[in-house]
Amino acid sequence: MYSVTPTKQGDWTQDIFISSPTLGETTVSLPLTVTKTGPNWILIGSVGGVVVLAGIFAQILKRKQIASQEV
Repeated sequence: MYSVTPTKQGDWTQDIFISSPTLGETTVSLPLTVTKTGPNWILIGSVGGVVVLAGIFAQILKRKQIASQEV
């Protein structure tokens, strides 16, 4: 296993040398784009949406339960 820990942002190329006694040798060049990460707003918004929908659903169920008890 091979891991790369970038220290600076930018476009980089990582060369990987592969050698096999029976198949020979080759080099693979992988382009990498390193950017600064930030909050995942899609995930945060999705979780917030689920919480709001759960609250609305709970209120609907609560109103139905109260209505059925009044009868």
